[in-house]
Amino acid sequence: MRKRFRIWFVILLVALVGVGAWFVLRPQGGRLIKGKTERDWIKSLNYSGDSAEAEQWRALGPEGIRMLIKALEAGNGPMESRYTWLWPKLPPFLRQRVPIPANSYKTRMCAVSMLRRLGTDARSAVPAMIRTLRVEKLDGVRQGVIGCFDEDMLKGLGREKGELLPELVRAMQSSDWGLRNNAAISLGCYPERADVVAPVLVKAAHDSNVQVQLMAVGALYRVAPRLAGEPEMVQIVINVLKDPDDQIAYRAATLLGEMGVQPSLAVPALIEALQGTNTLVACTSAYALGKFKGQADTVVPVLVRGLNHSDGSVRSAAGRALKQIDPEAAVKAGVK
Repeated sequence: MRKRFRIWFVILLVALVGVGAWFVLRPQGGRLIKGKTERDWIKSLNYSGDSAEAEQWRALGPEGIRMLIKALEAGNGPMESRYTWLWPKLPPFLRQRVPIPANSYKTRMCAVSMLRRLGTDARSAVPAMIRTLRVEKLDGVRQGVIGCFDEDMLKGLGREKGELLPELVRAMQSSDWGLRNNAAISLGCYPERADVVAPVLVKAAHDSNVQVQLMAVGALYRVAPRLAGEPEMVQIVINVLKDPDDQIAYRAATLLGEMGVQPSLAVPALIEALQGTNTLVACTSAYALGKFKGQADTVVPVLVRGLNHSDGSVRSAAGRALKQIDPEAAVKAGVK
């Protein structure tokens, strides 16, 4: 009896694996679309493609979006994902006789890249993108998908925007800082759900990664300006302003200028950054100081001194900021 059961079990297992293998390897994409098969269109996707490639896909219209959705879901379909899960658990003798599951990660990443480049022209793919966030196991793909959801993409979305929110909140729990970073940016597009979003962003402002901290405070400023203007939040941005990576620090200076709050904290920090040795950070700090008109008595003399800076870019930035905060003082200082 046991022997018969084992035989039937093996037969059933082989049948299931055979069906799964057929589903994974079945011929697809034979139909011609503008001279190329669907398979060839998907295969031609380039993760770092140029604008010409994006225009080519944009010209395909709904047909192109349909193919991109198919590429985005490659490997995550019910049969494909089950087969990928089952294959390593098969007995060795059977594993040698059935196909190895295809690695479709590259296909999904290329599809995400194209969807991002198409922007709002890919809005019809939003439901599929949300489904991907629910089933995708790899953070790289999830990060790319969330990166598609900027303010323009989310504008005008109703039900889908609400369905996306739980996935963004869940992404903030990821161990991948890039995924948290992109999710924080997208959460800034939910001022109508500040009750849910603001606590998540306040927590993210204390993230272990300084870029996530900065994105979280910036998003919080768009969602709940009063909370973002608290001394604790402004001090977090000031700390990022001191980061040795100028590509991070200059964005902190920009954010301090945009918020224009807590001048007793922000202005001294920006003055110090203006007087630093990094040109990019100094220039951006000068521009930010030009937005603190209420502190003109403190800022104007600093910007006037900046006109004598050894770096021409900093001198130019100080002049533009001076014209912004006090046009008369700029004229007196000889700024043209």
